[in-house]
Amino acid sequence: MNSRKIKRTINRFLYALGAIVLLYLLLYSIDRIYGRYYSRTNSAGTITVERGDIIYKVTSFMLAGSNYPYYGSFPGHLGIFLSDTTIAVKNSDFKKMLVAESSLFNIKEKKMMPVLRINPAENNYGYAGGRLLLVKTHLNDSQKEKLQRYVELNSGKPYQLFAKKNDSISFNCATFVWNAFNSAVNIDVDANGGKTVLPADILSYFMKKEDAEIIRF
Repeated sequence: MNSRKIKRTINRFLYALGAIVLLYLLLYSIDRIYGRYYSRTNSAGTITVERGDIIYKVTSFMLAGSNYPYYGSFPGHLGIFLSDTTIAVKNSDFKKMLVAESSLFNIKEKKMMPVLRINPAENNYGYAGGRLLLVKTHLNDSQKEKLQRYVELNSGKPYQLFAKKNDSISFNCATFVWNAFNSAVNIDVDANGGKTVLPADILSYFMKKEDAEIIRF
């Protein structure tokens, strides 16, 4: 291949890459505009949270309101509620809701905190109203207590982005939730039962249940 053909190939690749980037930015902008509209028109009402329910952050506003929110789950984020609370969605009173989560950042405080911890939901979810899902798990009191004990015993363990599914030494957000339910209450919440577990796998599991109750807020 001569230098002219190589240059032409490189230019075509760069044009294609540029078109993909522009398309992504356009779709991202449209999604955020939709999200602002949704937040203005759907801010009334309250939601009731129970210990053991899951908070799930979808990347896309539009996909969060669709029948296929797991397609908007890359990267996505999730945690487990540890408080029984009713909040007014309009006020976004996330301070009242305690969440156990394994994450790299504390977004509100703008610092890295790569551990499994219990903190107010506002830290990593308060800014994402309109693309949050409340996943009702319908645990009984005994299961809630076991899940709470599991979280307390494992708090402080390090965050690891590529943590293995069965790893009990370090977690990412999805492996923590999977391990908590699997170890504490003997529920395998991985929809496909594969060697790895992603946030979308856990959301898919609950969406497939007959008594599925998933609320967008």
